[in-house]
Parts: sequence; structure tokens; C-alpha cells
Amino acid sequence: MMVSVVPGAGRHGGDGPRVARALGLDPGAILDLSQSLNPFAPDVASMAARNLGALRCYPAPWEGAGLLAEAMGVDPVRVMLTNGGSEAIALVAAEVGGRVRSEPEFGLHPRGDGGPLWRSDPHSPSGLLAASGQTADVWDEAFYPLATGTWSAGRQGVVVVGSLTKVFACPGLRLGYVIADDVDRFARRQSEWSVGSLALAVLPEMLESCDLTGWSGSIASARRELVEVFVGRGFTVDAGDGPWVLVHAPGLREGLAPHGVVVRDCASFGLPGVVRVAVPDGGGLTRLEAALDRVMDVDDVPAAWAGASVRGSERADVRAIVFDVGDTLVHAAAAGTPVESLEAKPIGDTIDELRRLAHRFRLAAVTDTSVMTSDDVRQALAACGLAELLEVIVTSVDVGAAKPDPHGLRLVMERLEVTPEQTLFVGDSDVDQGAAIAAGAHFVRAGGGRSPGERVDRFLQGCGMDSSLAPPVGGSPRSAT
Repeated sequence: MMVSVVPGAGRHGGDGPRVARALGLDPGAILDLSQSLNPFAPDVASMAARNLGALRCYPAPWEGAGLLAEAMGVDPVRVMLTNGGSEAIALVAAEVGGRVRSEPEFGLHPRGDGGPLWRSDPHSPSGLLAASGQTADVWDEAFYPLATGTWSAGRQGVVVVGSLTKVFACPGLRLGYVIADDVDRFARRQSEWSVGSLALAVLPEMLESCDLTGWSGSIASARRELVEVFVGRGFTVDAGDGPWVLVHAPGLREGLAPHGVVVRDCASFGLPGVVRVAVPDGGGLTRLEAALDRVMDVDDVPAAWAGASVRGSERADVRAIVFDVGDTLVHAAAAGTPVESLEAKPIGDTIDELRRLAHRFRLAAVTDTSVMTSDDVRQALAACGLAELLEVIVTSVDVGAAKPDPHGLRLVMERLEVTPEQTLFVGDSDVDQGAAIAAGAHFVRAGGGRSPGERVDRFLQGCGMDSSLAPPVGGSPRSAT
């Protein structure tokens, strides 16, 4: 299998035609899962064919902006149309600048040292919707309609950028938008006739065909099927709320391409060895399954993912295990419980499991709290015996950011002097998973009222590592510092 002729990945996916030309394949026959679009969108090409007469007219975007505003339930004076979501981002960034909270984040967002905070929702690349209470000044909701079945989160006093070309799977048509109380400040930066006449002519029919609720439900179902396809073949998959999944499989892009399937390399997000796979429709899923089976049926399949049940497979070298606390190690207290009334109640055999793990692994914890510092949490865990097993504890109060922000996890790794590849994060929620993805660490989902040892054990065994749930004779666990 000649993977060397597969061209390198572009920064933003959509590599299908270029890969097809390089491999001598028919571009029209490529299943391009490197671009995350609505797999159940209507046939916009047919709509465009019925409106080709618009090509002889100069564009007038105001009526289209009004139609979109009506569909969204937004005041028309707050909406402007743009030449795709990329122009929406560029116009807002040129006017207000800004920064991202943490990496990875969508590559077109500004990376300034200060200014407004940008955040994609669902987050790119993890695909996780923002947790309630998360804040930002500029929200990129390009995939929000497909993740939730509603046009927008309706946050007040913020700027929203979005992409109709994602929702209707027509990236070549270029239709995006900005929603803001002072949208005119961005409109003044837009060049004349930025949005094409053909896109504006097709827009009314697109909006009439819109079925956000149905599409989001179909995508959620198809995403579960996509996860099953990969997990059933031994891959580790991170699934969020967006129309894609992340698969930990170095070399999979190069393996699939000669079989007519293109997936996105996430190295541009700082996630080497991870590919992003768009949710396909039923026919696309069948093609993907067949291509995967052909790739995995060859002798030179990469050892990093052939038959592996966890990321990294035999090359994983876990040295530190970091735990969430509430509903992972101990039963979470009811919201509003006073700090002085907290009583840590370990879940199941957690204490015994951590004692055994501590013989071979560095153990730590990262937890979100409203007011408690690491010292407060250590004191709360002391009575049950957990504190002495955790070398490092970091809370969201300590770092000023809650998960899925990775700052807390990164601080733990720094203090333990381990790399992300050497770190396993164990948690019970999507925000825990999001933090692990953002930090580049391995992740195991625990919770469900059960202690985490069994799932940690399964992960480590899949890596070919001794989980150490049976401690060595004469060994003693590390002491907390």
C-alpha cells in the first residue's frame, strides 16, 4: 500500500479533490469525511441549478439577511450575511481582535494577547457543547444548529458568527452570518458585493427546506453508529456533540485515502496521531466500514492502532494517573453544601484501588469547585484516606478556569514532570473528556456509581501495561506532597 503518495493534510479539511488527483482517483467518487458538514442536508446543487439566472444580477443581501433573521427569531437589524463563516470571523476579528482561552481551538480565531475571548460551540476540535456558565465575548456557532436542533444559544450581549454552508453542506456557495447588537460596525468593514447573487437567490429555498430538529437527531444517531464502527474494530474514539468524532489512529488518513475515503489529520490542532472523521449518512458509513476492513486486512497496518483498544496501543507509557474528584473518587455533594459540612465518601473500593495503583503510578487530582482551593480539598479528603494517596491536587479556583479548560490538568502534569502522553485522566463527564483532549492526555470515563479501578485496569491492560492492582511484595505507595 503506497501511502507515501498521499499529499499532506490541509489546515481546514476538505482535502478530498486534492487527494483524489494525487492518487489518480475520480474526485467525484471520493468520500470526503475530512470536512464536517450536514450529511442529511437537502440537495442545494439542484436549488442552485434552478436559480442560475441570478448570476446576471448584482447581489443585494439585505432581503436575505431579513429572511435569515426571521428564521432565527432575531431582530433583522442585528444580522448581516457574509461570504461564509470565514468572512464573518475575519470581519469581527479585524474590528475587535481577541484571543482564545486555550488550545486547541479553531484555527481562524484570533490569537492576540488580550481583548475579547473567542470560543467555538460546540468546541472545535473536541465537539463538546459549552457547559452552562461558560462565558466568552465572541461565540462561533457554526455547528451549533446541527448539535442542538436550534439556530443559536441566544446569549445576550455577545457577538455570534455562524455558517450556513455547514448547516446546508454547501461550502462552495459561501454563506455565513454575524449576529450582534452593533452589527453595523462589522458591516462597515465588508467589501461591496461580498455575498454572491447565486447564494442569495438560493437562500429562501434553503430556509424553507430547513429541519434543524430532524437533522440534529439524525446526526446524533449516525454519530453513535460511527462510534460503534470504530470501537468495534478496536479504536479509541472521542465523541462530542458535533457532526464528527475524533479517532486516535496515527497513519489512518494515509491508510484510508487509497480506498477513496479521506479523513482529517488533527495535527493542525496540535493533536498528532488523531484524525477527525465527519459523521456520514448510511451509504457513507457502509463505504467507510468496507475501507476500514480493507486497511486492517493488510500486513503493514500500523502497530499503533491495529486491533488496539486504547489510544497509543503498545507504545503507551502511562506514568501518572490524574482523577476528577466528585462522582469519580467520591460521591459528589449536593449543590450549595457549605464547605464545613462536606464529608468525603469514597465510591466503592476506590481507596484500595488507589493504594495499589500508587505503587507504580504518580497519582493526582483535578477538580472543579466554587470556592475551594487545593488545600481545602486535601483537607476534605484527609479523613477518608484519599489525600495521602494524591501527590498533587489542583482546583479550578487555583487556576481560575474550570474544565474543559485544560489549565488545571496541565499544571498537574507540570508538577509531576510528566508529558501528556504519559498521563491518564480519569473522569465522569464530558467536560473531563474535553480537558483531556485539550491537554493531549489519555482519557478513561469512570462514574456511574462505581469505583474507577476496573476501567483504569482495562485501559492499562490494553496498553500492555501492568495495572498494579495486585501490589508487589514489599512495595509501598508514594507519599503525597
